[in-house]
Amino acid sequence: MFQYRKFIERIGIVGILILSPFVIYYMSASKSQKVYHGTVVKFWARTTDTRIIRYLNVRLDDNRTVTISYQPASGVLVGREVAVKEITTKFFGYKIYKISRWY
Repeated sequence: MFQYRKFIERIGIVGILILSPFVIYYMSASKSQKVYHGTVVKFWARTTDTRIIRYLNVRLDDNRTVTISYQPASGVLVGREVAVKEITTKFFGYKIYKISRWY
């Protein structure tokens, strides 16, 4: 007797193996980037068992406030102006904010 379940599972695994590189390429290639200017409003940190994660709250020129994770090598001062890069994935709509330049 022919086992449909095993056949469908094999076709599904092969399909995933064939289509996954195309899906990953589409997800990585479909990003939009915008640059906003803003001012550092507050900086704070959160600790885990093994590390310290530092954050900035930045008020953008369009009156949105975003939270950005940053590395401590940069000089952080409240009131300092920054250029913030917003990276949006078109597939999920997830937004990532990074500091692209300090002024």
